[in-house]
Amino acid sequence: MGKCRYTRLRKRLSDAFVCYQLLGDDKGQPRNLIFHDLNPVFEEMAGIKKKEVGIGQVITKMPAGLVQFGFDWLGAGARLSETGEPLILGHYSAALNRWYEVKICKDEHGYCGAIFRDISRRKKEENKQKEAFCLMTALLDNIPNCFAMILEKHTRRIVASNRTAQKRGAVPGRYCFRTIGERDDPCPFCRAPGFWASGQKQHIRVKYNNRWYEGTWAPFTEDLYVHYIIDINDHVLAEQKAKAYTKKLEQLYHRLEEKMEKVKEMHKRALLPEIPPFKGCSLAAHYQPAQRLGGDFYDVIKAGPKLVLYLSDVSGHGPEGALLSMFVKEAINSYVSLKPDAIHPERILRHLCRQYLRENYPEDYFICIFLAVLDLPAMELSYTGAGFQTSPLVQMSCGKRLQLISEGLPISNCVPDALMDFTVKRIALTPGTTIFFNTDGLVEQEVEGAYYGDRLPNLFFQNCHLPPEAIARAVNEDFRKFNKGCPFGDDDITFVVLKIDHRASG
Repeated sequence: MGKCRYTRLRKRLSDAFVCYQLLGDDKGQPRNLIFHDLNPVFEEMAGIKKKEVGIGQVITKMPAGLVQFGFDWLGAGARLSETGEPLILGHYSAALNRWYEVKICKDEHGYCGAIFRDISRRKKEENKQKEAFCLMTALLDNIPNCFAMILEKHTRRIVASNRTAQKRGAVPGRYCFRTIGERDDPCPFCRAPGFWASGQKQHIRVKYNNRWYEGTWAPFTEDLYVHYIIDINDHVLAEQKAKAYTKKLEQLYHRLEEKMEKVKEMHKRALLPEIPPFKGCSLAAHYQPAQRLGGDFYDVIKAGPKLVLYLSDVSGHGPEGALLSMFVKEAINSYVSLKPDAIHPERILRHLCRQYLRENYPEDYFICIFLAVLDLPAMELSYTGAGFQTSPLVQMSCGKRLQLISEGLPISNCVPDALMDFTVKRIALTPGTTIFFNTDGLVEQEVEGAYYGDRLPNLFFQNCHLPPEAIARAVNEDFRKFNKGCPFGDDDITFVVLKIDHRASG
C-alpha cells in the first residue's frame, strides 16, 4: 500500500525527482552510486528513459543521457556529506541550454533525494534584468550631476543606483527619500504615485533646498521603475542670466535699428534716384540690396565733356558695406572735383587706392570696382577695373557683340601696391551702341542648379534695340521669373544700361 502511494505521488510531482544512493570508499568518500528511482518528469527533462539508467545497479559508467545532462551527482553528494544539511544549488546543462534549481537531501543510509526545477525562463529574465541594470547604470554614470536609481514600485526601495547617487547614500536596500531627499517621508513633489497609477513617464522641474533640479520617473520592468534627478542649478542660473542678457540685447537691437535706418537713408540718398539725361547718350540703372543694407554701389558723374561711370562691390552687406560704399563715392567725387582736367580711369582708381590704404581698413575688407570714362565729343570709352568679376556686355550698332574685360586684383590692404594693375583699355562707340554693366550678384544667382548669368546675354542682345529703361524692365521681369517670383537675390543686384544716341556723331 505504501509503495502504491509513493508511485502515485512520484507521478504527480510537477518537478523532476531522482532517488539515488552514494557508495563510499574506505575513507567514506563517495566513489559510486546506485539510482533507485526517477520520475517521468526527469525522463522528459534529461531525455533519458528509466530503463537506460540501470535502476538498482552500481553505476560504473554513467549513461550517455546523464553525461549529457551534466549534473555532478557525486560532487553534490560529497557536499551533503560535509554539511549534513539539505542543499540548494543551481545547475546549468550546456547540452540542453537550460537552468535548474536543485534541492537535495540525504538520510543516514546515504540515500539522496534530488528535485530539479526548470528555472531557465526566470534565469533569462534575471540575466536580462541584470544586463539592463548594468547598462542603465553605466549610461547614467556618464551623465554629469545625475542621481539615478532603479526602485521598487510602491515602496521606493532602491534596487540599483549610479555612482553619483551612491555618494549621497542612495545604495540598494535604502529608500530614495531618506537619501537623495534627506527626509523621513516621501518628498511632497514626488511624481511616483502618478507614474504608478498611469504607467506614463513623469517629469518635473523643482527648486529644493535652494537648488534647481529636474526629476524624471520612467518605466523599467513590471515591478521596477527608473528615477533620475539632474542638478540643473547652474543651467537655470545661466538661463536666467541669458534672459537678462537677451533683454539688454533687445534694447540694444532697437537702438541699433534706429541707427541702421539712418545709415540706410544715407546710402539711399547717395544713390542717384534717377540718372539725368546727358547729351549724346541715355542711361538707366537698377539697384536691389540682398539685405537691408548692401555692399554694391553705382554712380554717374558729369565732368565737363566726360562722363565717369562706375559700379563697385565692397565686402559686407550691413552697415560696414554701406559705409565703405560711401567712402568709394567720396574718394571718387573728391578726385573729379579737384582734377576735372585729368579725368582718366587709371588716375581715378590710383587715387581711390591711395585713399583706401591711408585709412588702414582691416585686411578682410576690399573693394571691387569697374570704372569707365566716356568722352562724349569723341564717343570713346576708356575703362579699367580692380577685382571686378563680371565683364560688361556690348552690342555695337554694326551688329558686333563683345565684352569689356578688365583685369587686376581688388583694392585691399593685403594686396601690395606694386601688384595693383589699372591698365586702361579703349573702345570707340558708334550711335546705337548699347552697353550693359552689372555686378556679380545678378549673374551668380542660382536656382535649382542653374545660374542667371547663363541666360542674361541672350536676353540683353534680344532687347538691346530698346531704350535703357525698357531693357532694365525686361531684365528685372526675366530675373523675377527665373527666381521663382522673388526680386531679391542672394547677393546685391546692381546694373546700369548705357545707350549711345542715334543722333550722336564722332
